[in-house]
Amino acid sequence: MTLLHTFTDWIPKKNLTLFTDFISSAKPFGIVRSNNATIGIPTDVYSNENADCLGTVTCTLGIGTSGTVFANRIGIFQSVDTSAAISRAWDIRKGEYEIEARLKTSVSAAADCIMTCGYTLNHNQALESGAYFYHLNGQTTWRAAVSAGAAVPGQNILAEFDTGVPVANWQVLRVESTKAATNFLFFVNGQRVWKWVGNDVAERAATGSYAMPCIEIRDRVAGGGARANSFTVDYMKTEERIVR
Repeated sequence: MTLLHTFTDWIPKKNLTLFTDFISSAKPFGIVRSNNATIGIPTDVYSNENADCLGTVTCTLGIGTSGTVFANRIGIFQSVDTSAAISRAWDIRKGEYEIEARLKTSVSAAADCIMTCGYTLNHNQALESGAYFYHLNGQTTWRAAVSAGAAVPGQNILAEFDTGVPVANWQVLRVESTKAATNFLFFVNGQRVWKWVGNDVAERAATGSYAMPCIEIRDRVAGGGARANSFTVDYMKTEERIVR
């Protein structure tokens, strides 16, 4: 008898998959928004009649006025917790994960904001350590990037790659974290566009990274910008594969 296959403890197994098509809510994900008294309240609007989509949600920043803090943000999060004092939902050092979403954004050429999709969390002007797609200000294409610790896009990012893919059109973005956060793969519309390998992100995660699967847009100027920037998502999926 020939033994064709033996199941062992190291085989990656699908442990948890979360998905939403945004028919009428973001569940099982959460919408997180913040603002202060001087900035318009961010909004989220669901639609079942968006072209090429079954259900969508459009998240829009309020139009800023005068102010002194970086408070205006809205996003779709794996966890609705945004407190740095509470640990994140998924520790990217302990398994293999992916986040995928089909989305497009509407951002002014002078937007003064950060738009991200992947494993990260926006704090004021900075991004916590993680791996993600992003664009800011007048950029019209998605960048794939990794950072360790707080990073201002374009200044303190470990590495990045301009995909050349327009942010204004529907795109399917996927980020995969493998090998305990030392190997990140970036896909656009099913095609791998970039790979990053290193220990920096994993080491930062071990000392308090706040990265989580999320899609988020946030002001980069105190008091917010004078534009109502937005993103529209067709669907969002996260998957966890634990190595047992």
